[in-house]
Amino acid sequence: MPRKQDAINQIFALLGRPAPVLRKGGSVPHLVFEGIIEALDLPVDPSMSMPQAGRKIAELAGLPWGVDCDSTQTPSGGGSTVTLPGLDRLLEAVAILQGRVPARDADLVVGVAYAPAVVTAPVSPQPTSCDADSFGAGCAVHMATLDALASYVASQGCKPLGPAIADPPFDLAWRHSDHLVVVEIRSIRDDNRRHQVRLGLGQVLEYRSVLMVRERATVRPVLVTSSPDALGAQVAKSVGVIATSPETWADDLRSLLP
Repeated sequence: MPRKQDAINQIFALLGRPAPVLRKGGSVPHLVFEGIIEALDLPVDPSMSMPQAGRKIAELAGLPWGVDCDSTQTPSGGGSTVTLPGLDRLLEAVAILQGRVPARDADLVVGVAYAPAVVTAPVSPQPTSCDADSFGAGCAVHMATLDALASYVASQGCKPLGPAIADPPFDLAWRHSDHLVVVEIRSIRDDNRRHQVRLGLGQVLEYRSVLMVRERATVRPVLVTSSPDALGAQVAKSVGVIATSPETWADDLRSLLP
């Protein structure tokens, strides 16, 4: 269970302590919970079962402890097993309790309040085989599009959200009715259009799959490109994704906003 061990390692890196090692078979050791409680001096009984201690730690950070965080709701009862989503929730809780990231709003399961994007990368041309949104001019266009969409969503009466530490790295999200809308943004040029659209479509489909596991609402994926792309929109529609751009999002997103 390397991903579980990675989550434990991240938690204890925040705590500045050596990380406990997974037991044979990938079971999470109780030392994980004892270490968190002791390091943060939390008012949690260390003799609690791991699911009970995990729920209490999450609640102290203002986070939900969902049915996917442990295996007590499985048909067999699951004993006291804590799952990977549970460890990810503990990672976020530790970061919040240490003041490293802001606490979530009490009514949120996914996301934190959106903070305006800041461009830190220099504007310079880069090879098209790389992720063009990670640096240079592509980064600047990406951030400008992201801020513009967040402002538009807020103007329509929805609260724009950015990803919390345990969430997949979506660009933007918001809630409307019984939907969670999750967005991936891609800057495109004539020489990287197909690569960027394919990359963005794969990412937002992955975000939908991950968030559907623990989100109580329907997850609606949206791919935003910096300029319109007819082929991308056609392909996206075939797999249940809304593709849009700044020129058309007022119409394309009408069903996902008040």
